[in-house]
Amino acid sequence: GLTPAAVTALIDRLEARGYVTRARSLEDRRKVVIEATELTRELSERYYGTIAREGEKVVASFSNAELATVLRFINAALDLQSEQLARIKAEPNKA
Repeated sequence: GLTPAAVTALIDRLEARGYVTRARSLEDRRKVVIEATELTRELSERYYGTIAREGEKVVASFSNAELATVLRFINAALDLQSEQLARIKAEPNKA
């Protein structure tokens, strides 16, 4: 839901701090490719590396059938939330 100007400003700030770089797409010169820098990769590893590795162990402890059930639940919950959000947005303002 961000405007193109807001996204550009966000990327400008991230680039100024050394978190991302941007370059023109080789396939379509109108597009800009945003890439994480080594600094971002190091910070991601520091803060999320352990949890990612431990999370992989947790996922590996479930069977494919169990994971399919979890996925079905998550998708059903997301569908329900989307339907309710659409319902709320469609209601006239009662204020």
